[in-house]
Amino acid sequence: MSGSLPEPSSYAATLVEIKQQVHAARFKAQRRANTELVELYWRIGRTIAARQATEGWGARVISRLADDLRASFPEMKGFSSRDLSYMRAFAVAWSDHRIVQQAVAQLPGGHITVLLDRLGDPALRAWYADKAVAQGRSRNVLEYHIKTSAHERFEAAPSKFGRVLVGGHGYCRPESGPPGPARTKESQSWFQSPR
Repeated sequence: MSGSLPEPSSYAATLVEIKQQVHAARFKAQRRANTELVELYWRIGRTIAARQATEGWGARVISRLADDLRASFPEMKGFSSRDLSYMRAFAVAWSDHRIVQQAVAQLPGGHITVLLDRLGDPALRAWYADKAVAQGRSRNVLEYHIKTSAHERFEAAPSKFGRVLVGGHGYCRPESGPPGPARTKESQSWFQSPR
């Protein structure tokens, strides 16, 4: 930065705009990289599950596989026996080969292990995965909502299907009655951080 040159009037706004572009691009790249890793872990888990089903692979083979993978990829984390077991459980829990199109593919691995450890019902896993992705919440908040059965509270909340947008002005209203603000206290996200 040079102190002797006068600053153009649009400089500050341009700097803010470019910084926002950089942040957005970095976030997008991180999300894509995470999705690729999640898909890789799913494919590894699917391969392990298939070998266990067809060839009877047990804990010793998985342990050896973990050792060999760590030796082949020393710069990578995530190839312990326990990690490989989670990959297998992940592939079994989400058996659809289109995993990358599902919300769970956008979650970090720690979130996926929470879903696997805490929920046995596939529909509930998918529901919590969808909400975690939509709201971008931490693993701790995800765990909190699972422990407190947030799905029951949310499903018991009044439906917003009867509301419509009025004239593009950002107001919602029931089919009849006066317009009100689009985001009322009761319409705020259920996936808020616990206080």
